[in-house]
Amino acid sequence: MFIEQHFMYNYLIHYQTIGGYMIDLNFKLERSYPPKRRVSTFKHGNINCYDFKNNCIFNTYLVDKMGMPNTRVSRIGRAVKDLHYAIACCDLEHAKKLTDLTVGELVNLFGEAEELYIFPIKDD
Repeated sequence: MFIEQHFMYNYLIHYQTIGGYMIDLNFKLERSYPPKRRVSTFKHGNINCYDFKNNCIFNTYLVDKMGMPNTRVSRIGRAVKDLHYAIACCDLEHAKKLTDLTVGELVNLFGEAEELYIFPIKDD
């Protein structure tokens, strides 16, 4: 049972897709700032990305693919990393419950519980 759960956990974490597709790490790197660097990965080989010191590949994804300003991505990258580590510590049942929520739903649950701003969520 443990081996099966461990396998499923690794499957969920390592092969999860974003928006139904594997993440596209072919970056254009059109901005002159921040500086660029080459990062080695196990799965994707060497990747050219922006040098953000931490979470370079994910932060470059936010800048290059989502058009976010580079002044915002470090905090978002750190928050997503912390959330990823926290969910990785959960058992499969609770990890599934958390990952079934959209980011907007999870953020608004937190906002409501802590009496913070509730973000408008687009209805599909």
